[in-house]
Amino acid sequence: MAKDPKQSIFTIFMLLAMSGCFGLTLSQDPYGFITFFTLMSLSSFVLVIHQLSEEAREAARSYIHWVIIGEVLLFSGFCLYQWHAGFALNSKLAWITSLIVVLGFGSKVGLFGMHWWLPKAHPVAPVPASAILSGFMVKAGVIGWLRFVPHSAEPVEIIGCLLLGLGVVGTFSGAIKGVFQHNPKVVLAYSTVSQMGILTMAFGATFTLPDNRDAIITVMILYCTHHGLAKSALFFSIGISPF
Repeated sequence: MAKDPKQSIFTIFMLLAMSGCFGLTLSQDPYGFITFFTLMSLSSFVLVIHQLSEEAREAARSYIHWVIIGEVLLFSGFCLYQWHAGFALNSKLAWITSLIVVLGFGSKVGLFGMHWWLPKAHPVAPVPASAILSGFMVKAGVIGWLRFVPHSAEPVEIIGCLLLGLGVVGTFSGAIKGVFQHNPKVVLAYSTVSQMGILTMAFGATFTLPDNRDAIITVMILYCTHHGLAKSALFFSIGISPF
């Protein structure tokens, strides 16, 4: 980025996105979380459209569409969460709210069916932006899942089975699709879709295997840490290697 004429703009919005990342990690309540989550998401729009090419504009449109869908779902879910006192009642409304929050964060995770922005955004975004998008920002959705999706609303098995199914499809479809790509950044994007599918399956298993929930969450945290470091390093390697 040293010779990029728009380096200053990129740096400002990169710092805003990183501030959102730090803020959502440290926030102590749902509304602080969603505030920083939104800051991270909207700042990243400028990172995706940075090059202002036709491909970048198309990718940014796809990205912002899913951001808006996710934000509306999350805000609706958190409002419902507050309304019926943190899912204290095992009601149909509590179950629906859980599903809304799962899908809201799923748009950021790259849940299968909501992942279309990933292979479009990564190829056009500058390398540092791709690294943070794939390395951390998709994990923000996983953090949201673990912190704000309750396991007390019945019947949780339906949510678990849904996530297991979507995770399996995302894992294999992302890997197969990535094999046939030629742009290394697109390959890594589909790799992220595949690996987020694994995390989706793991999160789904916390609903269907409640006795093993703590062990599964520990594995998810370790996998997220590994994926974040490895995938960021792979994106940066593309930035210094010709292809």
